[in-house]
Amino acid sequence: QCARNQRRGKMTKVHEEVVGSTEYQEEMREGLEDHLFQGGYTFSQLLSSKQYLEVCNSVIGFSGFIAGFAGFIVSDLTGEVITDENQEVGIVLLCYSFILHIAAALNGQVVSTFLHQGIYHEWFKYMGHIMMSCSFFGTVLFCVAFMFFVETFDFTREVKIGIWSTSATTLMVVFGVFLIGMINNATIEEGSTSRKRQQQMMKFINQ
Repeated sequence: QCARNQRRGKMTKVHEEVVGSTEYQEEMREGLEDHLFQGGYTFSQLLSSKQYLEVCNSVIGFSGFIAGFAGFIVSDLTGEVITDENQEVGIVLLCYSFILHIAAALNGQVVSTFLHQGIYHEWFKYMGHIMMSCSFFGTVLFCVAFMFFVETFDFTREVKIGIWSTSATTLMVVFGVFLIGMINNATIEEGSTSRKRQQQMMKFINQ
């Protein structure tokens, strides 16, 4: 009888530790919130919509700024006779950069408007990927265009090599981080441990 009471006491203690843990409370809260939103959006979907809205606002601000900067440079060179090939290539790349950033900002504006109107779709996450890709590659083109403009400056060859090398190394590192993040985000499955960890981080960051 004494041994049975000891085992029962240990089981009760373990039960109290589990029930009182933060992880258990979070899971119960998520389950309750999903139950409350039955027939409508789940808590996970509401959390994702908030995440997409933050992405939209970030992309709109950044891409809008770069697009304005690129447009200013192109308009300032309008009407001038372009005789240098490097300058011509730089202007063409700036035009493509402007187009990509406008596409990213406009995409973000449309999705943001839908979310503010209470409209949410699961495929919005792909729109987020498109926005970030347009913004990223638009910035890469902007940097490469600037490098072609550097070729028109009266710098020594060593200085130009240093500028190109620094820019190329920086862009490669950023591209690696961007690619890894996009792949990880695209391969996360619903209900997986990675998805739960992502939702925990989203709640912490966006609260």
